[in-house]
Amino acid sequence: MKQILFVLVLVQALSAHAVREVQNGGGGVRSGETMETFFSANLRFEEEPESPQNIPGLMRLLEEIDTMPIKSSVKGVLMSAIYPTMDRKYYRVKAGDISEATRQGIHDQYARMLKMSSDKVVMFAASGPSSRITVLMEEFYALKEAEQAAILLHEALWMVSTSLTYDQVVNLEIDGQAYFQNHENYAALYRFVTNMGQILSDRTLSLITSLAIDLKRDVLPKENGSTLNTAMLVDLVGERYLECMLLHDFTVYKSKIAEIDYVRSCNSAISQSIVMKAAKNPKSYYYQALLVYMGRAGHITLFANTQYESYLSYAGKRSDFATYRDGLYVNFEEPVAGDRIYLTVFDSMNRPVGRIRF
Repeated sequence: MKQILFVLVLVQALSAHAVREVQNGGGGVRSGETMETFFSANLRFEEEPESPQNIPGLMRLLEEIDTMPIKSSVKGVLMSAIYPTMDRKYYRVKAGDISEATRQGIHDQYARMLKMSSDKVVMFAASGPSSRITVLMEEFYALKEAEQAAILLHEALWMVSTSLTYDQVVNLEIDGQAYFQNHENYAALYRFVTNMGQILSDRTLSLITSLAIDLKRDVLPKENGSTLNTAMLVDLVGERYLECMLLHDFTVYKSKIAEIDYVRSCNSAISQSIVMKAAKNPKSYYYQALLVYMGRAGHITLFANTQYESYLSYAGKRSDFATYRDGLYVNFEEPVAGDRIYLTVFDSMNRPVGRIRF
């Protein structure tokens, strides 16, 4: 069996800048709309594909993805690209099946691209996105488990989207490995999820993850000291937005367009509150994510409970509005998937009173 494959490399002893570009990274170039290798190599592999239990680092990678605080839908996309099936295969290259001339040619091509000596280039794996085949070199099996998981992640990303750039894949791999090795490296996790959101065109992906990070570190207060994944609504969207929405009488409008225009104007008040909250809470990842979301034409709406045609309102009950507003909270225990996020809003008596949509 022969395939034209992407060749994955690790470059050792580089400058800090170069390490950021190619550390544990895969080699490739863009020619028009097609991803191509720097050097096309015909490789023979074992006749039977590797079974899951024989791929070191695979279970570690699946467990890392499974426990990440990201949408289940995104976990499914990644894990489907990782796990071997009849349509997604891994092969181990037979020892000695790569001729020294072929290996040296590959190393020389990368060395010229990276402007370094070819003896610093190490081959680990290679993939063909169209065939959904990954071959694992002998050197791959000598890596540490977290490094093997990172290499497998790198290869799987090409299966997620063939339009990815080399830099996108490498950056995701670097941040993924950094998080695998230290689950308190929240900066790496946040970058990983933010970049995945851009790749999948999912503007709300980083919101859920950043909220989970902030709640775990107690950056955002929970509802009445709850240990559950809850957050106060006023902390999520700001006082001005809640006043704009909840105190408004939506019955005055004769058309749906007028209602929508008003809700859009309320959204413009969110950034004012969130910028101030971000300035007072520089450790918060959620406020960073929300400001990016709103800056990219994001939209937030408060609906009445069980309905998506009417808006949550507290009009006519202004005497205790501040108490009511500050008692509203949301629960993140519910599953989240899709391009939009719907979360149930509860009042201080733990009664569901509405839904917020990002």
